[in-house]
Amino acid sequence: MANIRLHGSELLIGLQLNEEYINQYAAEQTDGNAAMDLNYEVDRDYLWTSACSMASHKKLCEKLDPKYFNDTNRIFRMDYEKNMEAYIAQNPMDYLVLDLFYTYQASLAILDGEIYTCNGALKHSEFYVDYRKEFRIVPFEELPEEEWHSYMDKYIAMISKYYDKDHMILVRSNYAKEYVEGQKVATWERDDVDIHNQGLRRLEDYFIQKTDCYSIDLAKYYRIAMHPKKGLIETNFEKEFFKVAASQIYKIIEETPKQRVFDAEPYSKLLSNYVAHFEEGNILDENGYCLQQKDLVDSLVLTMNKWCVERYWNDFTKMKEMEPKNLEEILTKYDFWCSIDLHDMIQAIIAVQNKDLYNEKVNYQVLAKFENNYREDLMGLIAMEVKQVFDLPVQKVTIDNAGIYQKFLLYYKNKDKKSFKRYQKELDKELKHTFNMRREELMRIFPKKEDLDRILRSM
Repeated sequence: MANIRLHGSELLIGLQLNEEYINQYAAEQTDGNAAMDLNYEVDRDYLWTSACSMASHKKLCEKLDPKYFNDTNRIFRMDYEKNMEAYIAQNPMDYLVLDLFYTYQASLAILDGEIYTCNGALKHSEFYVDYRKEFRIVPFEELPEEEWHSYMDKYIAMISKYYDKDHMILVRSNYAKEYVEGQKVATWERDDVDIHNQGLRRLEDYFIQKTDCYSIDLAKYYRIAMHPKKGLIETNFEKEFFKVAASQIYKIIEETPKQRVFDAEPYSKLLSNYVAHFEEGNILDENGYCLQQKDLVDSLVLTMNKWCVERYWNDFTKMKEMEPKNLEEILTKYDFWCSIDLHDMIQAIIAVQNKDLYNEKVNYQVLAKFENNYREDLMGLIAMEVKQVFDLPVQKVTIDNAGIYQKFLLYYKNKDKKSFKRYQKELDKELKHTFNMRREELMRIFPKKEDLDRILRSM
């Protein structure tokens, strides 16, 4: 179990590193139960504070009055006392996960050479009231480059004592031009987005250059989501972003990959758009949102129902990274440890493509169970085989009972009593509830009178 310290904006809370997303991803990577033991311990104490103000920029002066230590606002006290380094030393954590959105967005309050985050906590403090006229309030974007460089250098020097480059993860942010409200997409009418993004990226680039930390640069692919209570917040991205970013953090912590920058557009984003428009025919536009039949993994996804795409999004993403040449390669090389039903579906699809109805290792019924598009092809193949073998009308075979007929065919071909006994209980149940066959039709399937009498008694 890793211990994680967060520093930055509300964006980091959305990652839910000790809750929903990280547990879901961990469960998909392990045996399904491991998530119960992989809850990360997360320290959120230094959220909503600027990196520029966390390291002291001068010797504490006489204005550091003990009376302000009693302020009830924890965020103000931490900023006022400049005790982040002492806190880190006394409360060690394995990883520092941070974003610099709040550092860029928040103005700085400067008093006698000391830097404070100009947030609500400061403005409501007795300290601010006492020295209001002496404070210099400066938006970050108005600071000269050499000045904010010096502030960030002190912060980087402080955290680098406790976290090396493999234990620092920067989640890059982005000012989005569009937002989502329900099923609607709208443009955020503001003309400063590009300017702010340039400024924010300069800050993030500087931090990465100085630390060589891991960086996750995925927010640029997502829109803002309308918060039900707070309205439009720059750090409240679409849910898919938090899910993907959290899974990437999990991967970094568990694998320590050589790759330092993670900025490729997630395949899961495409899948998310696909699911969102599932009932509309899945055709969006030519800007990367539509799945392509010519792509093997895309074409596999297109056979699935909505639930399967949502359930196995991570599997499809990793399959995409494999760049497989055929489904057989996926079946033999991919680890289906927690995705047995997906394995069975692919195995059944291969069997249907090969027109193989007699493979005892294949669970043909899984195609109907999960409403896979190949269930109709399977039904057609079984119907033709039933007509040829048993001389029964093809109309007898439906999507729901095709799997049962396939078992009849397998039993008939093998003439194997053990095989029949293995299916006997299920056959009896399905016959009773789904078939209304004539006696002579049953006789063609069960030529032995004792078998026929037993079946008729059960119906």
